[in-house]
Amino acid sequence: MEFRASGTAATLRPDDKSSIIQLIAVLGQSVDEARVDEQGRVQFKLTGGIEIECGIDDKYEAWQLAGLRTFLIVCLPGGGLATWTPDPA
Repeated sequence: MEFRASGTAATLRPDDKSSIIQLIAVLGQSVDEARVDEQGRVQFKLTGGIEIECGIDDKYEAWQLAGLRTFLIVCLPGGGLATWTPDPA
């Protein structure tokens, strides 16, 4: 996962707790823009110029985004997307 803020960039790794601490900067920030491409890369631009980008992983679901009423997007292992949407009532 790439994290950019104030002109600096860092790669965050889930297995490295010291790198994840940088995500504290995003707490309480609003999402100004979100993009997902067909391969499964996701990018968020947050208030204050913070950017977060997550690419794909060959073996694991790299990320997921859940919304209201069972809305779900998952980045599949190796790339691509799976989506679930609520059943119409």
